Amino acid sequence: MLVANKIMQLFEQPVVLKGQEFYVACSIGIAIFPRDGEHVVQLLSNADAAMYRSKDLGRKQICFYSPEMNDKLLARLTLENDLRRATNKNEFEVYYQPKLSLATGQIVGFEALLRWHDPMKREIKTIELISIAESSDLIVELGSWVLRSACTELVRWQQLGFNNLTMAVNLSLRQFWQDNLI
Repeated sequence: MLVANKIMQLFEQPVVLKGQEFYVACSIGIAIFPRDGEHVVQLLSNADAAMYRSKDLGRKQICFYSPEMNDKLLARLTLENDLRRATNKNEFEVYYQPKLSLATGQIVGFEALLRWHDPMKREIKTIELISIAESSDLIVELGSWVLRSACTELVRWQQLGFNNLTMAVNLSLRQFWQDNLI
């Protein structure tokens, strides 16, 4: 625990790149030999499960492995794989939530919201879906799809004569790293 705390303290210091300060969050998962595994692969896998638990608790956490973490990790990996399949099978839809002017009561725009029609009918909260997509490379693909869909729909509405509407689309930080975002 002493070493983990020292590592956490090091991550509290800013990293300076080209004169700019950046802060990096650290999540630590710990597995102990031989209680949590007798082989390197098993220990790493269990430490990884503890690290995911640390992230789920809000990051900047230190978590020790417990056997029930494997069940949660397996459920998370299963859901991530299902999201990948859903992307390929076009199981997502964009809903458009209206934005109203308080002064006039008129619709002035919309916010694009991603929804998944899970064929297994699981109740998956959008926050969980986004969290899993964020922790994988799926967020970039899903975010790009939502952005294209929302822009296409806005153009369609403009062609129908609704010229003064705006469209809000939530972007992931990872999308800003893409050269083709604009």
